[in-house]
Amino acid sequence: MLRILIMLTATGLGMSSVCGAADMTVQPLKRVDDASTAGYSMLVRKDQSILARVATGGSAVDEQVWWLVFNNPEACASRPCTVKDIYRSDTRADLIPVDQEQRHASATGDICLPAGKGDRSLMPRFGLPASGLVNASEAEVQLVVAAAANEFESWVRRMGSDFYADCKGSGCNPVMIAVHTPRS
Repeated sequence: MLRILIMLTATGLGMSSVCGAADMTVQPLKRVDDASTAGYSMLVRKDQSILARVATGGSAVDEQVWWLVFNNPEACASRPCTVKDIYRSDTRADLIPVDQEQRHASATGDICLPAGKGDRSLMPRFGLPASGLVNASEAEVQLVVAAAANEFESWVRRMGSDFYADCKGSGCNPVMIAVHTPRS
C-alpha cells in the first residue's frame, strides 16, 4: 500500500504541474463496513475544477465512482460530512456519477469535475436540487466507489434514513469512501 501511495504522490505531482493546481491531497479509500483501507484517491483542486484519480487495485471497468460534494461543509452535522448531510439543504450537497467514459479513456483513470450545475446530479432522485460544484477550494469532496450503481443508490437511501443508521454486514461491502476536506 505504501508503494501505491508513493506512486500516486509522484504521478500526482506531474498532474498538478500540468493542471496548474493549487492544492493536492492523497487520502485512503476506506470500506464502509469495516473501515479497512481498500486503496487511495488523489484529488487536485484548481480554481474552477477538481481532478481526481481513484486506485483500488480492482478493475475500473467493474467499479462505479461518484463525486459526493458538500459545497458548504460548515453546515454539516459533523466533520467530516456524512451521507445524512446530503439531505440538509444548507450543505448544498450534490451527488454526481463520474463520467465512466472519461475515466476509461484516461490511461491513468483520471476524472474531472468542473464547477457549475451538476447536469448529471442524482439529487433530484432524492427530492433535492442539484448544486454541482460551486467552489473547488472550499468544498469537501468525497469519492465514493461501489461495485454497481443500484447497490450505491440503495446504500445512500439506507444511510440517509434514521431507521438504517448502522451500516454493517454484507450490504455495505461494495462501498468505499475517500474524504478530501478543504485545507482552509
